[in-house]
Amino acid sequence: MSTRTNFTATAAHYDSLESHEADRLRLHPMERALTLDTIATHIGLSDVTAESDFSTPEHIKVADIGGATGVHAFALLDLAASRKVQAEIHLRDLAPKLVQRAQSEQDRRQAADPSLPTLASLGVGSALDPSVFPNEARETFDALTLDLLKPKDSGGPRPVLFAAFISRAAHLRDIAVRNPARLAQVDEAAFYTQYLTDGRYLKLGPTANDYRSSHHVGTPAEVHQLVEEAGGKVVELLGVEGILGGGLDSKLVDADEDILQAWVRVMRGLARDERNLGAADHWLAVIEKA
Repeated sequence: MSTRTNFTATAAHYDSLESHEADRLRLHPMERALTLDTIATHIGLSDVTAESDFSTPEHIKVADIGGATGVHAFALLDLAASRKVQAEIHLRDLAPKLVQRAQSEQDRRQAADPSLPTLASLGVGSALDPSVFPNEARETFDALTLDLLKPKDSGGPRPVLFAAFISRAAHLRDIAVRNPARLAQVDEAAFYTQYLTDGRYLKLGPTANDYRSSHHVGTPAEVHQLVEEAGGKVVELLGVEGILGGGLDSKLVDADEDILQAWVRVMRGLARDERNLGAADHWLAVIEKA
């Protein structure tokens, strides 16, 4: 069996989790807020930009691949507008129901306030139309790294790729809460021996073509190797829950924005300390072309 993910099965899986995915980032506020804070910093839209080497651009162009319901895409639109930066943001996701949710949110925003900025395009798929991003990726991380990142001497804004990873620690925390007996099951022993070694997570369906394959990372070295083999380099790697993985940020779900941002300021440093990566469920790699 090929190890390449069956995109049809993946799309069907996320469509089946439509309501969960639509609410997931609301229920994980630190992941949402720290991811946006990191992206904003590296593209010149953050409050800390003035204290860093990043300058505020006049225009940004963003491909949000796997953008789901558009939580980050709409947040970036509004953040850019608040900084008087022109933003061209394109959203793609494999799951049609999630893209429909994003379109509904765009329609709702426009009905409420026609002056609000809109996404340049929304669509179902794993890639963008070549007319939007020439030579843009079709399926692989390699192509994303090599084709979306222009050479450094090409002029224009500094191109950067943000790649999200699920940690193996996140999966272990999840089954510890939902099904702790799973690790003791004889029929799972071979799976976990392999999984804890290489991070390959294969979900089999009723037929040979009905499967989803993913990869969960366990060490920073794995991320660096993957990126370097694809022709990129990791500028920084952080755990986007900081030290609040496993749902420890649940009390921040309904917190006022000033309280959430106070926690973001504390987590910025803790999230970037590699000793704390195991405490986060999701890692974010900031990548440039090597």
